[in-house]
Amino acid sequence: MRIYLLWLLVASFTLSSCAFTGNSVVRQELAAEYMDLADAYVAVKKYDKAATFYERAGTHKAYYNATRYKLARMYALSGKWENAVEILEPLYTMEPENLLVANSYSYALVSLGELEKALPIYEKNYSENTDNPVQARNYAEILFLAKRWDDCTAHIARMREQFGDAEELSDLSDLEKRIEAAIEREKKEAEKETEGEADDSGSTEGAEATGDTDDTGEPDSSEPGETGETAETTDTDTTDIDGESVESE
Repeated sequence: MRIYLLWLLVASFTLSSCAFTGNSVVRQELAAEYMDLADAYVAVKKYDKAATFYERAGTHKAYYNATRYKLARMYALSGKWENAVEILEPLYTMEPENLLVANSYSYALVSLGELEKALPIYEKNYSENTDNPVQARNYAEILFLAKRWDDCTAHIARMREQFGDAEELSDLSDLEKRIEAAIEREKKEAEKETEGEADDSGSTEGAEATGDTDDTGEPDSSEPGETGETAETTDTDTTDIDGESVESE
């Protein structure tokens, strides 16, 4: 049924377009048809097509603001986060109190990997809407992504006390498990790094104990076979542990 309605809109749009030729200015009625057609493509999840017609509708000043957010949403649904941020950033600058825009912009930033830029927006959204369980849950997620385990755990306790069994907070137990798993990963990574440093130190001490230096403290220059022994070298294996980011599970 949705596809049938879509084709009706396409046919209507085609007939209307015939009335405009040459350098005629696109009228508001045509922009409205672009909007309807874009919305129809959204309904059947054709986000690239929808974006094309939102862009066309936005060329008319009466629809410019309305199409900006919808176009950003299409880019987000298509995974084009850079394009989404490019549109949402000026919208947020103009209306920082618009919670819908603020949430969308901060989420796009996180998806783009700009966590530090998104964190203060999440904090602001929550601090100005402390009675909103959705904003509280969003803030918990950004605390987790920022690896602020203690703050996140404390915030979860506050949410349970304030909101009880609110539907928006039904996954708090899962979030707590993710925190535990992340802490355990960090612990294991730290242990591996410590073991690696200990192995390197032991290799260096072992090389000194085998007499790889002569009495003058200079390296032994004997060639293999001269003394009936084989000169040995010890390679130091250094493993870098990346603790910069922990992915949400």
